[in-house]
Amino acid sequence: MAEGARSVYEFLSCRGSIRVDYLADEAGTAYALEINTIPGLQERSNLPVSCEYAGISYAELLTGLLAQALADARPAPWEVS
Repeated sequence: MAEGARSVYEFLSCRGSIRVDYLADEAGTAYALEINTIPGLQERSNLPVSCEYAGISYAELLTGLLAQALADARPAPWEVS
């Protein structure tokens, strides 16, 4: 599932964090249901909890997301350059 989520991220040219929700059938085959491009950031939401397990603090997560957003900033499609 992690590889599938990574492939979806790259295929859709995502930036920042996403969450791919899966459903597994009785045989163990996983099916992607949806892509959430704005996953929850409350301290007990999936993304912060997952980062905590990986040794990334909540403050580090937020700082990293903000730094990436600033580094990847692009003009909105409706803005004239």
